[in-house]
Amino acid sequence: MILLVMLMKDKVLTYAATCDGKSDVRYPLCQACARAALQSMEERRLRLEQDHKTLSMLERELQRLAIIKGDLDMSDDDMARWRREHDRLEHDVDAVHNACKETCAEIRKTDIEVEQVRYALETLSYMEAKMAKEEQELWYVYHDKAMELERCASSKACLNAEFVHMQKQLASLEQSCAYRDVFCIEQDAYGIGTINGLRLGRHTGTRARPNEQVPWSEINAAWGQTALLLTVLQRKLNYASRVYKVVARGSFSVVERLEPDHAVFELYATSEWQLGRLFHARRFDCAMLGFLTCVQEIYMHAKSLYNDLEIPYPIHSDCIGGISIRLQFHEPAAWNRATRYLLETLDCLLSWTLTCLK
Repeated sequence: MILLVMLMKDKVLTYAATCDGKSDVRYPLCQACARAALQSMEERRLRLEQDHKTLSMLERELQRLAIIKGDLDMSDDDMARWRREHDRLEHDVDAVHNACKETCAEIRKTDIEVEQVRYALETLSYMEAKMAKEEQELWYVYHDKAMELERCASSKACLNAEFVHMQKQLASLEQSCAYRDVFCIEQDAYGIGTINGLRLGRHTGTRARPNEQVPWSEINAAWGQTALLLTVLQRKLNYASRVYKVVARGSFSVVERLEPDHAVFELYATSEWQLGRLFHARRFDCAMLGFLTCVQEIYMHAKSLYNDLEIPYPIHSDCIGGISIRLQFHEPAAWNRATRYLLETLDCLLSWTLTCLK
């Protein structure tokens, strides 16, 4: 009986040593877990102290009830009660050991999870630093692209403005015509036809100066511009006369007759008195007649291409609009109208040619 009591004491002391932290069990605990474990062990320690007090009282009671030679003897009821108490204490000790084992297993599991979480945190920290570096690089790239985009937008705005300006210039150029600028046909206040400001007429017919006449140098220059206009029309319409050929030479232009016999007629005149002046006037009339014939041939060629084409003044033989183109033996005022009609007819043919070319 005493041996059983001693064994019970040894177990109680071993459990108490475990509670006092003198056992061989070693494991790390966090602060919260350590406080919880200490609280649980403190409660168990108090229970064990209470059991120890109970056992001490039981031991004293057994000593008091000793009967033979100092040997302890217990009644059956006391023995049964003691065994029940012993079994309960052993059960509590086993429960504490099992709880300690479970706690150690949970701690080891928690340590593994802590290591995993620590590794995950380190990985996340590394990824965060890497992503921060990449983000910084992306911001640098973004700012570079933004500056490049701004430069492109500025360049685009400049190009758009230049494009709009070019479109306006193109529209203006499309509406304009170089031939119109080169061959500007009008008439002055006295009804004389002009080409590029040069008067193609002889007599002004003003009341203040009834004898005033246009100088032949200006008339010859006007005929040179008119001959150049006729040459341009022939080239644009790809037409060449078989009878006459107009050669534009400025103030000294000529008209060549190709058939039936070759001859050259001067498309210019002079006011100087000379022996062959009458013959020169006749050659000048022949040149103007050949010029008028070329204009009529161009008109007929253009009409064959566009049947609805009409000129403002009909041409027949040496007359245009019913007025002879000859200057000799005719009034200067009539010749003024004839040359004006000729210029207006050429202007009409030029307008039609430019329209067809477009």
